Amino acid sequence: MLSVYSQLDIERAHMKRVVNAGKERLPNPLQAALASALAFCIGAMLPLLAAAAFQDKKYHKLMLGVVAGSSSLGLLAFGAGSAVLGNAPVMRCLLGDA
Repeated sequence: MLSVYSQLDIERAHMKRVVNAGKERLPNPLQAALASALAFCIGAMLPLLAAAAFQDKKYHKLMLGVVAGSSSLGLLAFGAGSAVLGNAPVMRCLLGDA
């Protein structure tokens, strides 16, 4: 849901720039696909790296907490980064249309 709102805010900001520039430019689908694939790969590495830090199985519950925490912080960071890159309000992107 967060990525949908971020994308919507990015598109709105882009349309404002297009109107202000006086010419219409459409987003590049190849660039969007590559950016999405890169973000997915980096986002997938966060919980894997967090889990890799725990070699001993007796810390299973702690590992789950660290993986969940690192994933949540990663999502917040990516959401904020998307908002900044798209010239959209960061808090609105993180909280949605509350």
